[in-house]
Amino acid sequence: QAARGALDVGDHAAAARWQAAAEATLLGASIPTAALLSAAESRQAGAEALTRWARDIDPQLPNMFRFFAAPLVARIAFLVGDRCGADSYVDYLETFAGELIALDSGIEGAADWVRGLFAAVDGRLDAAVTLVETGHAMHIDLHLHARTVRSGHDLAKILLRRGESDDLDRAEGLLAEVVSLGTELGMTPIVEASAALRG
Repeated sequence: QAARGALDVGDHAAAARWQAAAEATLLGASIPTAALLSAAESRQAGAEALTRWARDIDPQLPNMFRFFAAPLVARIAFLVGDRCGADSYVDYLETFAGELIALDSGIEGAADWVRGLFAAVDGRLDAAVTLVETGHAMHIDLHLHARTVRSGHDLAKILLRRGESDDLDRAEGLLAEVVSLGTELGMTPIVEASAALRG
């Protein structure tokens, strides 16, 4: 959880330290976190890590684990632009439309946000915008500030990619909000990435 918390604010160095400690005690059970760290540094490394995990580890886990792993898996896929063999998550997540993904130790975010990331990976940008917008609205309504920053950043990236008539203006507004709230929360790497997108 410490590694994932560090990832939320974009502190990859701290996340890597916590991840190394976790792997020493959990025998690799936190592989999705390792894959996300890899993806943050290198798309190819992230894709390879997720592919290995989807092929070798995921089939051995209880089905319930997918509920908890889905946000990390989707974020990796979104970063690298490929499902990397984690195809079963797309249909699985349909069951949780409109719900919140949460663990006993924290809230991961809106299932629709996660579904939208997979839609973006598949090139279904209209669906991706609708789903991520829905998830982003849930994060705002529930005052999940860190999740609001992340989903706002993701939504802006998808809007910029789609590039329809008012998408640029909408993305600009979202990025301004992300920079403002992210700065307040100390989420410096995401703030910097959002500022770069505003270019």
